[in-house]
Amino acid sequence: IAGMSALGPIRPNPSRAGFQFALTIGARLPVRVEVWDAAGRLVRRITEGDRDSGRHDLSWDGSDRRGVPVPPGLYLIDARWGDARATRRVVRLR
Repeated sequence: IAGMSALGPIRPNPSRAGFQFALTIGARLPVRVEVWDAAGRLVRRITEGDRDSGRHDLSWDGSDRRGVPVPPGLYLIDARWGDARATRRVVRLR
């Protein structure tokens, strides 16, 4: 459907390594995808900027902004595109 946008499922979840997911947007929009820890601290920005319509395959390798692997725990993938927002929980295992 034209104009439809969605953040797909995050896989694998839980994971010891990284996570893959797709963001599909129906029009050219500003997009920002970030990873936050359970305490509300920004862990890493995955992408930010205008994106054309279509499917955008994204991933998080389980590391922070410095490239250091994060500890096991609950993390949130927060995606914002245009006026829309979606958040998904992911669990990083030891």
